[in-house]
Amino acid sequence: MRNKLIHNISSCTLTPAEERLLYRDWSFCVKQKLTEIEDFKTDIEINIMRLETHCHPSVFATICRHMHDYSNKFIKNIRDEEFAAIKSLKNNPNITISRVDKGNAIVILNKEDYIDKMNNILELK
Repeated sequence: MRNKLIHNISSCTLTPAEERLLYRDWSFCVKQKLTEIEDFKTDIEINIMRLETHCHPSVFATICRHMHDYSNKFIKNIRDEEFAAIKSLKNNPNITISRVDKGNAIVILNKEDYIDKMNNILELK
C-alpha cells in the first residue's frame, strides 16, 4: 500500500530516509517550537503558588530554571537522517516533487521532464 503513495518516475534513487519522509502526509509539520511558553509558565507558576505551603521553595526555582532552559528549544518529531533528507530533496536541482491532482499521492519527476510536460500542456491550450 505504501508504494501507491509515492511514485518516483525520476532518474533519482531515493534513500530509505527520503522515502520515510515522503510517506508522511502533506500536512505533517516538521518542527514545532513552544510558542505559548509564557502562558505555560504562568499556568505552572499559578499551580506552584497553590502548592507553596506544601513544597520547598527550591522546587519553584528548579522548575523555573528548567522551563527557561527549554523555552527556546524545538520539539523534534523526526529523526536526524530524515531532517537531512529534507535538505537533500530540497537542494536537488534535478527533481520536482509534486502532489497529484487526485488522491493523496506524491510524484517525483525529473525537472526537465516536468517543464517539458507543462510546456506541452500550455501549447495545447
